[in-house]
Amino acid sequence: MIRTFTQRHSLMAFVLLACLFSWWLVPISGFPLGSGPFFAAIVVLWLTEGRDGMVGLLRQMTRWRVGWKWYA
Repeated sequence: MIRTFTQRHSLMAFVLLACLFSWWLVPISGFPLGSGPFFAAIVVLWLTEGRDGMVGLLRQMTRWRVGWKWYA
């Protein structure tokens, strides 16, 4: 049920999860988390694309586009 909803309404699921992940600690800490949208994107990607989507994301995140000297 959750997977089907997320596949049909991925943008709405992302926005809801991003708000939830960002603001759930406000009563305790007093400020929102800045990493809420990142975690929401990971959850939505997992629910819509599965393992293949996660592997593709990790490949894109770890691919070097320039040489080492440019990072130094």
